[in-house]
Amino acid sequence: MFELLFDARHKVLMTRFYGTYVADDIVLRDIAVGRFVTRRGLARGILDYTDVEDIDVPMDLVVRRGHAPPMLPGQMRIIVAPSKQTWEMSRLIAALQAYSRKIEPILVRSLDDAFRIMAVDDPRFEPVEDSERALSENTVALALARIDEIQGAAERGDEARQQLRAKLLRLFDAVPPAGKLRRALPPASAITLSDVLNTALAHAKVTDADLKASCDNCSAPISLDTCRIVAGRETSYACPTCSAVLVVLAPAGDGGPGYPVGGFLVTPTVDLDCLGVRLPKAAQHLPR
Repeated sequence: MFELLFDARHKVLMTRFYGTYVADDIVLRDIAVGRFVTRRGLARGILDYTDVEDIDVPMDLVVRRGHAPPMLPGQMRIIVAPSKQTWEMSRLIAALQAYSRKIEPILVRSLDDAFRIMAVDDPRFEPVEDSERALSENTVALALARIDEIQGAAERGDEARQQLRAKLLRLFDAVPPAGKLRRALPPASAITLSDVLNTALAHAKVTDADLKASCDNCSAPISLDTCRIVAGRETSYACPTCSAVLVVLAPAGDGGPGYPVGGFLVTPTVDLDCLGVRLPKAAQHLPR
């Protein structure tokens, strides 16, 4: 578990971790910091492991995160690691970042030391609020992270994912808004849900055959590769038995409910299963 806090006067963003430090904390914290930077800009950063009681994070994830781009580029970063376990993990992270980024965080044993180095007097940290939309982003991010862990295929790299994302967005832009064109297409001719997921997956590569559902209308078990795909500005998957809509894909800029994935909105009307990972149906009235 973690809490994101901000001191506006000193422009310091602090993450406080509690209990057992797990992989989900890394995934969700990166997302939360990304949202913060989008709304309020860059800030100096503190990672506080004072209240961490245990660490249960795969070593390969620590290594990947150490090589990943920084969430707060160009800003002073301090890691507070009082215990032997958190100190050893933090030393590894610092070494990885020194190698990959040519700059490393400062390691200290106490929060007071961090405040002293950053010249934070009379600290006034307030919680960074999350919206309902943020909870939706967290849900899909955790699902994607678990799919990556399960499949563990070779990494395709950021450039390949960006190229796929750009191709899919061009396909969406090539058709009129919903209602102007709605025609059934063979799966090979349309943007697929698996294509959209693959724009965000770092390691795994999935197909529509990996995506399973049960139709709420007729209770039929379904693999998405058997669905009827209806294309337009929105692309929908229809149950092959009763034609009920199971999933809708749209560009994220169009707004509406759903899970944001790599520049798209994925709106399942039923629970989806991908390699044993559940992506619940989307709330129907998320704020735009």
